[in-house]
Amino acid sequence: LLARTLDEVDFLMEEYVKASPERIISKLASEHVLRSQLLAEIASGLASDIGSLRETLEMTLYAKQFNLLYLAGAVRRVLRELEEGEFVEVEGNGLKATPLGKRVSELYVDPRSASLMIECLKEREEKFSELTYLHMVASTPDMVRLYLRRGEYEWLDKVVEDREAELAFPPPPDPDEYEFFLASLKVALLLLDWIEENPDDYLYERYDIGPGDLYSIVQTGEWLLYAASELSRLLGLYEHLRELSLLKQRVKYGVRQELLELVSIKGIGRVRARALYSHGFKSLVDVVEADEDELARIPSIGPTLARRLKEAVLEGKPLPEARVESRRRATLDRFL
Repeated sequence: LLARTLDEVDFLMEEYVKASPERIISKLASEHVLRSQLLAEIASGLASDIGSLRETLEMTLYAKQFNLLYLAGAVRRVLRELEEGEFVEVEGNGLKATPLGKRVSELYVDPRSASLMIECLKEREEKFSELTYLHMVASTPDMVRLYLRRGEYEWLDKVVEDREAELAFPPPPDPDEYEFFLASLKVALLLLDWIEENPDDYLYERYDIGPGDLYSIVQTGEWLLYAASELSRLLGLYEHLRELSLLKQRVKYGVRQELLELVSIKGIGRVRARALYSHGFKSLVDVVEADEDELARIPSIGPTLARRLKEAVLEGKPLPEARVESRRRATLDRFL
């Protein structure tokens, strides 16, 4: 705990040190967590049958907070889902993870997220676009959720109407499910605007988010696109590998495809990469062959960075003492 004033010291002591402890509820009470945990137990070999799985769970906080009948029912539901998704094989009381189940566990993806992505990648007949892949990962339980503002329903309804053929999943008829569908679409559109190089401030205002929200969504999107590519590789869906790999990199850096080579330079983010590209330096070769004075005249580069840029490209090292572009983050010095 950090305080800037004596009043804050008193407040923090009363609120966080002297106050009564908050009630803790086991995370296994969420089936989202329970699915991943059961699969991990089976995939790692810690639980090779239902008996050993039950013994492990009976030692958890979850078992202490909920009665054993409730626990048994939740485990049965999750095991049924894992078996139907072909993540585990159940033979009598024996439990065994399939190759798919082991890979999903290694990727730390919710099995339901994996099922949704596999369903889309295998069964969708229409052509995939960037929006299709982004909507696919945004629809998974692992993706960060955004709330819908009152004025966003009309705009998102229009997107559904105009681009329904590109969406990974059809809009559901149930009103509550449709609202969840729109919230997932909002995340997909945010990622789409991000890789189209829209400024951060524009994204904050348009989607009513902060820098931390953007960072979290970008990180999660990159991870899920990687997971989708690994599932495609495992299942022989090779037609998706190139697009998913490119899209993962674009989400990582927030750029259009033509900038991927330039943002591979350590210390060059999307703003400087776009500045280089706009001035005719479109590849690493262009940067190496460029005159330092030419590079120095580019906005956001300058003479100091220009002098070090070519060496960084040749050696693959970060730019020494260069300020690496990043999304705005609060620092301890600024707080104090």
